[in-house]
Amino acid sequence: MDLLKNIYNINENAANGEKSNTDDLTPEEVKELFNYDSKTGKLTWAVSRQKIQKGSEAGNLDEDGYMRTRINGVLHYNHVLIYMLVTGKKIPEDKEIDHINRIRHDNRLENLRLATKSENQKNKNSY
Repeated sequence: MDLLKNIYNINENAANGEKSNTDDLTPEEVKELFNYDSKTGKLTWAVSRQKIQKGSEAGNLDEDGYMRTRINGVLHYNHVLIYMLVTGKKIPEDKEIDHINRIRHDNRLENLRLATKSENQKNKNSY
C-alpha cells in the first residue's frame, strides 16, 4: 500500500475515529510520513497533507492526555509511531510503551521505554 497516495482516504471501519491500531502501518510507512525530535519528543509531518503543512506537529492531545495522530481515518498513539520510527520495528505483542515520568504526552525518547503490561502498571502505581 502506498500510504502517501492513500493518505486522504478514510478507512470505513474507522470513520468514527475511535480505533487506535498500528497493525495497518509498517515502520517504513511511518518513516515516510514523520520526523521525530528525540530531545523535545515532538513528532512532525515529513509531508504536507490536506490542511497540514510539512513540518507541523503531528497529532492532538486526547482526553486521556496522550498525543494521537489520525492517518487514513485511524487514530494512532504518537508514542507508538515514535517507537516504530526510531527502532524500525513494531511493538512486540507482549509489550507496550511506558512513559517513565507518567506524563502521557511527554514523548521524549528518554521518557519512553518498552515494558510489559505488568511493568507499566507498577510504574503507574509507584507515585
